[in-house]
Amino acid sequence: MLTTAKKRIELGNHKELPAVTVAATSTLVLAANPSRKTAILQASSANTETLFFAIGRDKTAVVDFGIAIDPGGIYVIGPDDWTGEAIYMVCASGGMTCFVSESE
Repeated sequence: MLTTAKKRIELGNHKELPAVTVAATSTLVLAANPSRKTAILQASSANTETLFFAIGRDKTAVVDFGIAIDPGGIYVIGPDDWTGEAIYMVCASGGMTCFVSESE
């Protein structure tokens, strides 16, 4: 279990996916998966820029808009969120790393 300020989330068996290099243009970091229950997005602590993400098919991630993850930060998408949708990320100049995992 992971305890957040909002609620407790049962993470289940997460499978770690390959790290994604986030570009200065909207980058797919996690494909749509209707079986997904949770997803964890973690910005590398070596990043020098904030990552911004958007959730949903045909969504475009935009710098300085939407949900932000600072270097070293983690964002958990739980079962009450839009977990089955595709997730896109962007950063100001590109070349930043995001670690991704999901459970079904």
